[in-house]
Amino acid sequence: MRKSGSTGTRGKSKLYFSYLLLGTTALMLGISIALVRGWMERTETDRAVLPVSEPERPVEPPVIVPSKPEGKASAVLPVAPEVFIVIDDVGNSLEELEPFLSLPIPVTFAVMPRRRYTRESVELIQKAKKYYIMHQPMEPVGDADPGEGAIFTGMSKEEIYTLLDTNLATLGGAPGINNHMGSKATADGETMRMVLEYLKERNMFFLDSVTTGESVAGRIAAEISLPYAERNSMFLDNERERDYIERALRSGFSLAETSGRAVMIGHVWDEHLAELLLDLYPEFTEKGFSFDDIGSMIYLGRLDLEE
Repeated sequence: MRKSGSTGTRGKSKLYFSYLLLGTTALMLGISIALVRGWMERTETDRAVLPVSEPERPVEPPVIVPSKPEGKASAVLPVAPEVFIVIDDVGNSLEELEPFLSLPIPVTFAVMPRRRYTRESVELIQKAKKYYIMHQPMEPVGDADPGEGAIFTGMSKEEIYTLLDTNLATLGGAPGINNHMGSKATADGETMRMVLEYLKERNMFFLDSVTTGESVAGRIAAEISLPYAERNSMFLDNERERDYIERALRSGFSLAETSGRAVMIGHVWDEHLAELLLDLYPEFTEKGFSFDDIGSMIYLGRLDLEE
């Protein structure tokens, strides 16, 4: 009997522990399910309140700018023969200037500083949407007077810089200069180096009127990489007869045809030049010549300075 009771008690204990284990397992499972469900609900809530970032704007394709070919830079050769007309000695008379302002072709006006109509001439040129530079007086060979505001050999750097500052101020500024007279000054290396360094420091250019074959301006400009151009055709009005001026113009056009470009210089006081330019313009545009201002030619020519 004692043996039977002991066996029954042990059976009940095993059953009790089985129920206890089963209940504990069920409780833990329920807690786990509740925790997972709560976590999922919180995650969904968090997702709902997170700010939605604005989609990025599509990136526009870059503008492709053609670059120069690698290697040594070279001058841009014109497709059509190019003609550049420069009109010197502007600033003394508005009446002389007027016929040139109405020309249908681009011309470059070289305006003298410190003249009676200097500033007014610049204003009229700008109103006509034409191009201008400063016509800087320089020392000639001989006794001719270059006029007020001239550069002379023997001047110091400070004198030249101050003079150019003052002269340019009378125009209200200019992108470049050319020389009025100057057969002595442009042949003097020390003087021209100071003048051209002044221009270089101010991002200007120099147009050599070539009043002497001894000019050193081109050599020094190349040494300091200054934008530079020069007259390469005869002066248009060395003689003031109409026939002479027409021959000079046609000679310049022939030069442009053979070499690609011609820089011609005439004077505002010539009574035939504006009329002849107007008369010849249709003929030479029909032949394929193009006209532009000297600033455009200087800009294209800058490729030479990068060699």
